[in-house]
Amino acid sequence: MRIAAAVSAKGAANWRVDAEQAGGGILSDHGWHALYCVMRWAGVPLGVAGLLETRRFHQQPLEDTAALELDTDAGVSNIFLTWAADERSNTIDIEGEKGEIHVAGDALILESESGQRRWRSPSLSEGSHHPDWFGGVAADFLAAARGAAKSNLDQAVLCARLIDAAQRSSAAGGAQAALDDQSF
Repeated sequence: MRIAAAVSAKGAANWRVDAEQAGGGILSDHGWHALYCVMRWAGVPLGVAGLLETRRFHQQPLEDTAALELDTDAGVSNIFLTWAADERSNTIDIEGEKGEIHVAGDALILESESGQRRWRSPSLSEGSHHPDWFGGVAADFLAAARGAAKSNLDQAVLCARLIDAAQRSSAAGGAQAALDDQSF
């Protein structure tokens, strides 16, 4: 078990819970990654319902828990993120017409009509790192921002719009919110 550490030890600065530096709580920090995965796997969400809460770190001005429901042409995607847990863990469950994918810790399991396959990979829960398969994302973003290439800048803008829609939804008690601009 790895202890969850969303905030630093007493007296130490932590950019994640500094509203000026972080710009938001867990939704802005970790939700970003979950959102672009949903878009890659299920398509661009048509709308989002979200609830943002502070369950544990009440002394901080940012949410420590986010629950989202995203409607896509492929179906409904649910994202749950929290810094309020006692241990750090990541799980992903994807159910489709032809099978299921489960990721928990260092295990990836594919279940389909043809059987089950298992793989081991470094656990995303083991630290704040971006494995090699995230390589190049920052360089692509900077190139697009400079106008040298069209890459993941559009995706970044869409993630920001989804975060905004989730925040608007939460402010409205979890009511479904449309994206502010469908022209992406």
